[in-house]
Amino acid sequence: MSSLIDDLVNICWSRISRSSSSDSIFVSQVLGLLSEIESTLGVNSLLKNEELKLLKQMIQATPSMRLHKKEFQEFIMRLVKYPNFEVFLYERCRISMDDLRRIMNVPFKGPNPPTLSPLAPREIKNTANEARISHSRYFDHKENVSPNHTNKQLKSPPESPSLDYRYTKLQSELNFKDEQLRTKESEYTRANLEYRKLVDTNSTQLKRIRDLESEVSSINKYVQSLEEQLSRQSGDRNSNSLASKIKDRDRTIRSLEQLSNEYRNELKNLEEDKLKSENSLAELVTSLREQDNLIKNLQLKLSLTGESLKIQSQKADPVRVNSQLQDFLLNLPFLKQYYYFYKYKNNTRRLFIVNMFAMILATIIVLHVAECVLYFSIWFFTSKPNSSMYLYNNFDNEWYSTESTFVWWKEIETLEYFVSTISEWFTT
Repeated sequence: MSSLIDDLVNICWSRISRSSSSDSIFVSQVLGLLSEIESTLGVNSLLKNEELKLLKQMIQATPSMRLHKKEFQEFIMRLVKYPNFEVFLYERCRISMDDLRRIMNVPFKGPNPPTLSPLAPREIKNTANEARISHSRYFDHKENVSPNHTNKQLKSPPESPSLDYRYTKLQSELNFKDEQLRTKESEYTRANLEYRKLVDTNSTQLKRIRDLESEVSSINKYVQSLEEQLSRQSGDRNSNSLASKIKDRDRTIRSLEQLSNEYRNELKNLEEDKLKSENSLAELVTSLREQDNLIKNLQLKLSLTGESLKIQSQKADPVRVNSQLQDFLLNLPFLKQYYYFYKYKNNTRRLFIVNMFAMILATIIVLHVAECVLYFSIWFFTSKPNSSMYLYNNFDNEWYSTESTFVWWKEIETLEYFVSTISEWFTT
């Protein structure tokens, strides 16, 4: 069957290729090859609109790609999604292999058979003699060609009343015979397919029957061997002892299984106890760590209170009277804060922050106290009368500008400007 399709492809391939020995064509020539096959088979189109659109898109994407002759059928089958070319022609065009064989090998009864291939359309000249010859060839060809091949390009016979009537009559008879032939071919194809299915089913069933028969024979042999063993064992005196041994063995197996189940349960309980002990151990480790942190904090607090206890014990001891001054200085707020900062600055972050904040506040307080002492000392020394001082005329005798008043705020220019503005506002 595949040789007919290969011959069809080879003949159409030679028509569209530039040389007869060419083994490959461009993808853009596939449409021409399909047109040759369609004209040879006498069908309008082998491809559907979607398949033709997809083929054109492929040609536009890769127009320079070459396709080998042996790849053509596989390429078309992938495009139309059929298993082979034979099924494709029958399902798509209703052309069986018998139809294709008649198309490929058309016998001619005339005295002068054509020199062209049976697939090529015959060109008939418009002469009187050749018209009669072509007319006879035409009807001889119609008797052997398939129904799908009747649409080829054939010229009509000469226009004469007798020949026209004869032509019309023969054409109607031919159409009727073609219809009968098409019906019989479809029935034959359907019956052939059903026959093949029945043959396949029959072969499968026969194979299954043979397998079952072999299984039955093997089972029969096994039963016979068992019966022979049973007949031999029935006359044996040691059968009772063997049965008792089997019972003892079964009893031992059951006891061992029970013991293994007990061991398995104990192992499971031990694993659960191990898991509980691991959880308890983890909780114990966590609590020990918390206790260590608490002990460290308590030791830090005890070290602070221990210093004060140490100082009190040194006061009570007459031998250490010389260090009382040093202890007194260390107990002063400002010096004590610096002392503890340098002593415990690397212990905890919170204590470090508290010491820094306390030192900053102590520094600010000491600076303000020193400033107040300085200002009061200046006021005290400048409030006494001194003949060497310059005398200033105080016309308005303001309270904020007398020499006896502490006028340190005049050092601040903004404050002095504000006070003078307020005084001018009250005087006006």
